[in-house]
Parts: sequence; C-alpha cells; structure tokens
Amino acid sequence: ITKGGGCMIRIDAEKLREVRERRGFSNYEAVAEKAKQMGLDLGLATIYNMAANKNWTRDKLESLCLVLACDPRDFVYFEREAPKAIAPIQLNGVTENIPA
Repeated sequence: ITKGGGCMIRIDAEKLREVRERRGFSNYEAVAEKAKQMGLDLGLATIYNMAANKNWTRDKLESLCLVLACDPRDFVYFEREAPKAIAPIQLNGVTENIPA
C-alpha cells in the first residue's frame, strides 16, 4: 500500500510470524480458518500475499489484526521511497542540478 508523502506501508514477515506464534497459531492455515469462523473475508492466499508484501488492502490488514488480536504496529513499518532523481539543467552555459 502506498500512502502520500513518499512512504510505503510494508509488512515485516518475520514479525508477523512471531505475532502469529505468540497468539497460538501454528501456521497461516490456522489463521485463515479462525478468520472464517469469525465471519471475516481473509483467505489463506491473501495472508500469504500480505506476508510477501504483495497487493493487500486496509480492510484485509484490519481483519488480520482482529484474528491475531494485535495492533498493525506489531508487524507493519513505513519504508521511504527513493527520492526523485535530480535532473541537470543548463543555465548560462553552466550545468546545475535541481530537483525534478
């Protein structure tokens, strides 16, 4: 998920695994089964996609946190995107770099 301001919201798969284990789930299949029992739309493939930082939504993150009885901050972090390239321009015969 990308938010404004040049940050990516990322999931730390290792921390997610630790939270899962602390909550007594031996694997993601058990998490998906618990989600189903709770009436949440959170399938196994979605959980694996989230752990791999593939496409996921805020709703899925909220569902995962409900099942794991945790806060997103337990396994989510912000990653800054690379700054925009600086494009050289030429002024009065002198090449200078300014932000693109």
